[in-house]
Amino acid sequence: MKKAIERFEKKILRTNDCWFWTASKTKQGYGMFSYDGKSIPAHRFAYIAYNGPIEQNKIVHQSCNNCLLYTSDAADD
Repeated sequence: MKKAIERFEKKILRTNDCWFWTASKTKQGYGMFSYDGKSIPAHRFAYIAYNGPIEQNKIVHQSCNNCLLYTSDAADD
């Protein structure tokens, strides 16, 4: 996981409130990150990397209300 986090952090531009994804994106503009042999949304990887596994029935979303911006603590029931 440590190497994946280092690779992930090279692909973000941090501001005081949000992280701007600078790497590959879907047609809809959502950041994608390759982890464990799969391409997953960058905001989901950020949550897993900094908070642990996503609990069942949790939805992880971008708290900056922009598909290109992410924070590591955006999860709702």
